[in-house]
Amino acid sequence: MYQASDLCHIALETLLKFTLDTLGNHSTGLPLDQLVSECVDQIFDVAAKIPESWATLLQGTETAANPYEESSALSEFRFCTDIMRGAGRRIESTCSPEIAWKAVQLLAILHKRVREEEHPVEAELGGFTSEAFQTILTETRFLDEHADLPFREILGKIIEMKIVRRHLWVAARKFRSGDYTFLIESDEGRLRLREKDGPVFTNPRLGPAITFLKDIHLIGGQGLTDYGVEAVTAA
Repeated sequence: MYQASDLCHIALETLLKFTLDTLGNHSTGLPLDQLVSECVDQIFDVAAKIPESWATLLQGTETAANPYEESSALSEFRFCTDIMRGAGRRIESTCSPEIAWKAVQLLAILHKRVREEEHPVEAELGGFTSEAFQTILTETRFLDEHADLPFREILGKIIEMKIVRRHLWVAARKFRSGDYTFLIESDEGRLRLREKDGPVFTNPRLGPAITFLKDIHLIGGQGLTDYGVEAVTAA
């Protein structure tokens, strides 16, 4: 369940990167509705087939037997790998409409997995409020609520509500604590790009864990250091 929420997070952050890159093409900024429309138009231009609605997209979405299968074009692993390679976090990198469309498809795959899951997602995540936490449950509930809207409309709602407005809401909350994390700034009805960012995993990874242990001198090139041995002995 944690992994599914993390993949959902990756898909949404990829759409944020795509939105930021689109906004970055307009030095004087754009009204929100124009930004959303331009993002949707670009995705529509590259999608092989436009579904009538989100429900139609789910009906036509196939899932891999093994979500971790690297060789399967339908697996979550493959979609996530393509997205992480294509979106990028560097300032000079650009998230293409093709990668944004892959992010939308990954959302659909995750949504279908949730519907097919024998163990109810609500049992694991139902205790978290939708306002404070963004999980696979809150996002699939949102998609279920709008599943029968025309696809252009639901895609626009995702970009407006789950990408732009969500970012501004989170950044505003952090600002109250003294952190300025706005990537988008609003001025007189126009949105302007302030800074770029890209998708990143939130769950633990072996590489960062090893780096952390090296930084605090618990491991070195030959394994455990003297400090590491002491820590293990004391544990």
